Amino acid sequence: MKFEIILSFTISFLIILNLTTTSATTSTSTSSTTIRIRPITATIPQIESCDSSCKAQSFASGTCKSPTGDGFVASAELLSYGNSYTDITDSEANTLFSLFRTQGFTEFTMRFPAFSYTSSGATSTQVSNIKRLMRIADQYNMEVNLDLHTWYTTWDNDFRDSASGSAANRAAYIQYVRNTIPQFESEPNLKAWMVLNEPQARTASTSENSFIRDVIREAKSLTTRPVSVRFMMGYSPSTGHYATYLDDEVDFLCRNSYWDSRYPSTTVYGATQAKFLAALDHAHNMGKELWITEFGKTSDQVGYFKENVAYYRSVGVDRVFAWAIQTEGAESYNIFNGMTPKAAFYELVSDSTTPTCSGTQNPNGNYECSGICCCSGTITSTTTRPTTISTIKPLPIGGGGGGRMPLMMSLSNTNVAAILIALIVVVIIIFWGFTFFAKRK
Repeated sequence: MKFEIILSFTISFLIILNLTTTSATTSTSTSSTTIRIRPITATIPQIESCDSSCKAQSFASGTCKSPTGDGFVASAELLSYGNSYTDITDSEANTLFSLFRTQGFTEFTMRFPAFSYTSSGATSTQVSNIKRLMRIADQYNMEVNLDLHTWYTTWDNDFRDSASGSAANRAAYIQYVRNTIPQFESEPNLKAWMVLNEPQARTASTSENSFIRDVIREAKSLTTRPVSVRFMMGYSPSTGHYATYLDDEVDFLCRNSYWDSRYPSTTVYGATQAKFLAALDHAHNMGKELWITEFGKTSDQVGYFKENVAYYRSVGVDRVFAWAIQTEGAESYNIFNGMTPKAAFYELVSDSTTPTCSGTQNPNGNYECSGICCCSGTITSTTTRPTTISTIKPLPIGGGGGGRMPLMMSLSNTNVAAILIALIVVVIIIFWGFTFFAKRK
């Protein structure tokens, strides 16, 4: 009798086990399932495009609108009095970069004094201070272009064929590039490199063109960022003064131009409207961007910037950088007076790169759009806000073609009914067993 009872229990247990494990196995056509739970409130990160006053106030409702425009960027080159950026403190940098970001800057350029190059590379003071300012700029979501800034006199005195010791000077400069660029490769907001500035206003020889090519290639072997050379608009590969293959070597085209679109027939430093349009067509035919890496004026700055920014934007230039911003010193093209922007600074208007909002404003004139504070201030931080979550995303189960879930997580209503039926069968078998063997006695 004991044997028959044990057999009955064993058969019943196997029936239940088969039903539960079969129902818990996922389909071989999927490797995930979705688990729904009751809505809960959690705190998750939300990026706020707003200033401290916005975050201090309650949010209001609004509707987001997509960014407008074709991506045109207007910005400037930030210079240092003394060329090592020791003159810009952290506090001044925060003030300066807040002004940049409020104006709509998404990037700007900083200058290395490569006219004082040595084979050992940029000085440790230059490197440490430029990195310091880059990291502060990164807090404002701005990228930085780095300009190894030679002068046309550097070319004349050191690099041209007739310069004394030109071969040794060229080798020393390539070593300068080799020792400088790798020190910045880990900076997350490094956007691009310009590795020579304004080769002389003359027609280059074969060896002079080869030197520029070698500098470009050396730089490109050292960085994952785009690389270019800043030619003068009037004396460049697209004007025939330098080999056209140099524009093939670079990742984007740079031209320095002080030509004024208000006076199109007037030549400025060799630049004319025809040369500018030729460079623009040349760049875009190659599928590359054209950057005006220097433009500016010492007088009538507001009118100049207003008209020329609008002109460059209208004809399809990709980026323009005003020359220049310097918080100390006597730079004649300066568009700042100490830490205070001059009126011309506010003519550097880029296309919108962030959503605009409409709707009900909070006391500071800011909106909330889909959980994101949208306002006229600066992107300053990532904060946390309560958010209701009702569904957990699909979770992978098993190693590929299915698997088994824990029993209590996998039982559906159908499975429960099957188990109850199995239990009833067990009870019937046990009752039958006791009755049958009782009769035999």
